[in-house]
Amino acid sequence: MKILNKNNYAIWLDGVFSQSTISKNKSLSPASNFWKKNLILNLQKTGLKNIILCCPIERAWPLGSLVVNKKRYKSIEKIKSYFLSYLNIPYFREIFKYSILKSNFQKFIIENKKPPKFIITWSVQDPKDKEKAEIKLARYLSKKYKINWLCLLGEGITPPGATHYMYSCWSSYLKCKNPRKYYLDGGIPEFKKNGKDSKSFPKVNKIKTFMYIGDLGIHGGALELANDFNNIKNENIELLICGKGQNKEIEKIASYNPKIKILGYLKEKKLNELAYNAYAFINPRPLNYEPNLLNFPSKLLYYLSFEKPVLSTISPGMSPDIIKAVIPIKHTNINGISKEIKYLLSISQTEYMNICKFIKNYKKNKTWINEVSKFKKWLDK
Repeated sequence: MKILNKNNYAIWLDGVFSQSTISKNKSLSPASNFWKKNLILNLQKTGLKNIILCCPIERAWPLGSLVVNKKRYKSIEKIKSYFLSYLNIPYFREIFKYSILKSNFQKFIIENKKPPKFIITWSVQDPKDKEKAEIKLARYLSKKYKINWLCLLGEGITPPGATHYMYSCWSSYLKCKNPRKYYLDGGIPEFKKNGKDSKSFPKVNKIKTFMYIGDLGIHGGALELANDFNNIKNENIELLICGKGQNKEIEKIASYNPKIKILGYLKEKKLNELAYNAYAFINPRPLNYEPNLLNFPSKLLYYLSFEKPVLSTISPGMSPDIIKAVIPIKHTNINGISKEIKYLLSISQTEYMNICKFIKNYKKNKTWINEVSKFKKWLDK
């Protein structure tokens, strides 16, 4: 495992996975993985090396494998990763994970002679759940070895004991009373099409394509979107639904409405090609589903990268800064989403282009490297 001889590095007790791994594992979130990947790659650009030491997430047996085998998990080339196998037995798996992660961490720092500058964890703990092994271990290691513990919070409650907290959920950030806190919802990624930058966009096609990218379960709002879109009388629009999972109700709607197309989980290259040609993107997360009030929909950053309008419900997890970059969906009840779609379809070409220009300028100031560089300066204080 020997890699470094100095302590200007961080150890993550959480994983970042390859696209092929994500596509095969229902327990892994593509959006969360994309966000963490960009954070790590940009932290490395600032000079902080990142090493992953991880017991991969999988549903407890018998819904998941009895043994979570590290060989089934791959990371990306630019991130040095060590995945660890463990017994996935309910009630006992957190004990196994704690023991395996602890012994491998201690072995790692002995071989490298110096402990890391930071231990980093990713927390999405529901108030009803028990603490995960990674959180308990980070607290122990931080105290034992006097290492900074950076706890990244995607949603849920704040685990006590970290030296630094980073929130991607605006409402949770405001509630935190710890002075060592930072808000980072992320940066807008830059994609290129056929070697060209985004100066050649936006392009408006005759058929105006609206895109939804995300899970087809209850929290994403895909069903509400499909129902509302189905009621719009316009032959020059279509809805592309891309993401993991199955939903028989959405499939039924799409079966008799050819304007609604379910494409499933797509590779990044294909997804980007479709996104470049989209007219607008839709984030219809229902606000009557309580967990949606406690997180930040990071998919918004992906949508904004294509410099097209984004229609979105407004949750407490979104900062005032990101809210100004979207067109609000006031509610997801009947006709709530279609009302905003119809509004966007009713505006002039000039008004549409002005929205796109605003997003383009917003994007320039919210790149991943800009956001992470500011975050790194705060970490180094």
